[in-house]
Amino acid sequence: MIESHWSKENHSELWNRTPIKYSRMKMSELKDRGINSQLLDYLIENLPYGAHVGGGFLSSLIQKKPERAGDVDIFFSEPSAFETVLKMLRSPSNVLLSGYDAVLNDAQIANKETAVVKFEATGKIPIQLIKIIWHTDAAHVIDLFDFTVCQFVTEGDELIFNPAGLIDLLNNQIVIHRIEVHMDLLYRLTKYLKKGFEAPAFTLDRITQEIIKHNKEPESNASPVRRIRNRSNPYPA
Repeated sequence: MIESHWSKENHSELWNRTPIKYSRMKMSELKDRGINSQLLDYLIENLPYGAHVGGGFLSSLIQKKPERAGDVDIFFSEPSAFETVLKMLRSPSNVLLSGYDAVLNDAQIANKETAVVKFEATGKIPIQLIKIIWHTDAAHVIDLFDFTVCQFVTEGDELIFNPAGLIDLLNNQIVIHRIEVHMDLLYRLTKYLKKGFEAPAFTLDRITQEIIKHNKEPESNASPVRRIRNRSNPYPA
């Protein structure tokens, strides 16, 4: 059985949930509003229980700006779902998944130190299988995200999201949901600014305060997510 990078026994703080109440809607309601993606439709229909598409790929579709999506991130609630999707990509039964090759070899994929398994194909958007942790459920996935504009995830044929994220997408602004890491925060901010988002003054003020706080904190006290980003392996979204 493939292990996640971190477990609840070693890093229980990643299972601490925020008080946000997430909303649900049927994925078909997106299609009714002209939001379409053949790849997303195929994944929703074929992904096993415990596999969730989440992050910037979904928000870019909701904005009808697919060019903003750099990759498709798939998160997991259990290792069997990860292994099933791994097989789907290695032995595709549909042209939408054909041509993808893993950047890592089998030993690297199975290695507990590996947090993200990336698949690439010529002319297609990269697909990343995220095994940082096995999440409790789909809402747990987005509850760990830093920016509200990323907080969209699938669970079966439903979309789970932070309602505030829709407002921030509408205003094209970066608002912080949760900060677990600081070393990578400016990289993440720059990434979204390059996509065309704006950072309001209150977001910049909070980031500044978090960086100042981090610089005063001993590295030994850093959260695990912060330490993984220090190793240039950021939590994707």
